Amino acid sequence: MRRIAQLIALVALCSSATAQTTVKGEYLAAKGKPTPKFAYLFTSGNSKGMQAKIENGTFGFELPAQPQSSYYYTSIFIYFSSKAPFGMPDRVKEKRHDFVLEEGPISVTYNSAKDYFIARGGVLNEHKNRINAIDSVRFQEYKAKKANPDAINQKAVKAYLNLVRECPTSPIYQGYISFATMLLPKDTASYRELSTLYQSMPADFKESERGKRLASDIERIKLVYENTGKAVGASLADMQLTGQDKAPSKLSANGSKLILLDFWATWCGPCKKAQPKLAELQSKYGAKGLSVVGVSMDKNITDWTSYLKGKPHSYTQLWTDWEKAKKHPLLTQIQHVPTLVLVDAQTMRVVRWDVKVDDVEKEIKQLL
Repeated sequence: MRRIAQLIALVALCSSATAQTTVKGEYLAAKGKPTPKFAYLFTSGNSKGMQAKIENGTFGFELPAQPQSSYYYTSIFIYFSSKAPFGMPDRVKEKRHDFVLEEGPISVTYNSAKDYFIARGGVLNEHKNRINAIDSVRFQEYKAKKANPDAINQKAVKAYLNLVRECPTSPIYQGYISFATMLLPKDTASYRELSTLYQSMPADFKESERGKRLASDIERIKLVYENTGKAVGASLADMQLTGQDKAPSKLSANGSKLILLDFWATWCGPCKKAQPKLAELQSKYGAKGLSVVGVSMDKNITDWTSYLKGKPHSYTQLWTDWEKAKKHPLLTQIQHVPTLVLVDAQTMRVVRWDVKVDDVEKEIKQLL
């Protein structure tokens, strides 16, 4: 059986000097196990890849200098076969390690006995290794159940943000700020902390797409905590929606008394699992005045329309542009999918917010 050790590398070359980038690799085979014969390196700019023979457990590559501030994925595959792999194997199934291919010498080591990767060489690789160390502790604590997940996440976030403060110009650290915003509680303290951090960041970061996205995330945190607890009674009459024909749409009573909104996404397993139950509720209570409406939160409308073509639904399906929806005072309260919301069809005001799938029928009976 062919063994593959895969390294996925994020290339971040931050200078424009003309020196070559060298990658020296070492494969430490487990006792009694054979050593692969070849290594292959692929970049987005070289789909054919580069081949290096593994001799005495070592191999190497030399790459030409790259343009300043270029970022793209590079992959190293280690094969027993002399035949180069075609394309990229499924990353979920393959072993993976992120490292930074900087200008100058880089060393990559894979210890097959311990199933452990590490890359050394350059400041950014050191930054990535420090991030990896935080992630490793976080996952170990998850597995050991040493604390509740929220406490583990907050500990990791504190460590991430301390690294950003230590070196705000590092593209590696910058990439973890938005991730930290996902884990932080949506409260005043988080808003103030992130706002202060954002103001201290370099001007070029603030002008970048990553910086603009962070600014948007910070403002969303403010919207969330300002509107917490205000969902019930709020109006959804102004919610902008789109039909499967891609024409603008809005919530409509259409003779119903109660609307059950299902905020979901095509990538969400629990959402799909809940949909047969929602279809059953539409069939069971439709004649009594219930209207079930699915509202897709997919970022790409094509993902949603393509999914529905293959899996037609027995109840109404609409889509909302998340970039616009996340600025809506009420929709900022959606922290997960599926989120089930019951709306008075006559007033378009929320009467129940974030109802559990197992409890929604009981709530419907009370309201109809």
